[in-house]
Amino acid sequence: SSEWIAFIDAGIIPCSDWLAELCSSAIDTNSKSIFGVCHFDSYTAFEMAVCALSYGCGSRRPVLPASLFHCSVFERVGLFREDLRAAEDILWLRDLDRVYGPRVICDNALVYYCQFPNNVRSVVIKWWVYTQNTANAGMYRSRIWLLPSSFFLLAYLLVLSPVLGFSLLSMYLVGRGIGDPIRRGNSIAWWIRKPMSAVIAVWLCLVIDITKGLSVLFWGVGKLLKYLRIVLAT
Repeated sequence: SSEWIAFIDAGIIPCSDWLAELCSSAIDTNSKSIFGVCHFDSYTAFEMAVCALSYGCGSRRPVLPASLFHCSVFERVGLFREDLRAAEDILWLRDLDRVYGPRVICDNALVYYCQFPNNVRSVVIKWWVYTQNTANAGMYRSRIWLLPSSFFLLAYLLVLSPVLGFSLLSMYLVGRGIGDPIRRGNSIAWWIRKPMSAVIAVWLCLVIDITKGLSVLFWGVGKLLKYLRIVLAT
């Protein structure tokens, strides 16, 4: 019933002037959609490792759950897909960009997000659900089988040629567990407050990517079985 709709999310802590800054930006830019900026960080070594491998510790980026939209935006772009538990925001943002072009970002509308999974089980559940929904959303289809194929190839090489296999595994761990957090957080010393977080990130990246690979594999098998049941039924 309101002319404007503001978005926030569970676990996000907005600055006291967050909404005022979004409203001011909407007036100044005469825009119907304005994005605030989220600062990603955490406090414990494990959570910092998760943050570093996903968004990057200390990174700031415009996000949907820190934004303001005029109701007419939803009339043109549509609503979120209700059959997805994740990735529905990515799909909607693609449609928004297609209709409205470049996003208007208000750097002064700042929010903080620091609540990341604090154990391996939570990490596995989070990435399993996310990957399943990403696949159901039809995203990244050109590379959806890259992860499971890569792990099968690596396992084969470890048996056939251990030296080559371990060399490739080491390169992967360095790139994904050390290089990627630096790239995402734009800081070599993202781990300085909790040095153990850097150690955790090196092996946690393997847990995350194996989870994603298995999730895609199970999703593909499920789709194949569903297709076979339809074929057999007809």
